[in-house]
Amino acid sequence: MESILLDINDDDEMAKLLAVVLYDEESSLRGYLQITDHELVTAIVAHYARGVSFKEIVLKGEPELKGVVLKKRVALLEARAIVEMRRLKMELRGVLGELLEKRE
Repeated sequence: MESILLDINDDDEMAKLLAVVLYDEESSLRGYLQITDHELVTAIVAHYARGVSFKEIVLKGEPELKGVVLKKRVALLEARAIVEMRRLKMELRGVLGELLEKRE
């Protein structure tokens, strides 16, 4: 097994690792995460890994939306994604911490 240098207290490093883990559905680390909203995770991967805007994601599911309603849905999706990313990063930190303790 290869060693990977990772500072689990560095938010940017954790965000990058989380993006890889979420993007790669076969990742062994993904199985440790509690993913309850698969649709939200799909939107997170589309936005953060593929560069799709939240507006495009909302319009794909509801192409008829316009104006204020569209803006509200986009803002809601973005807020939910931020909260979910924060939760998943914390969870991933915990998992990595436990795995490190087992190795030592």
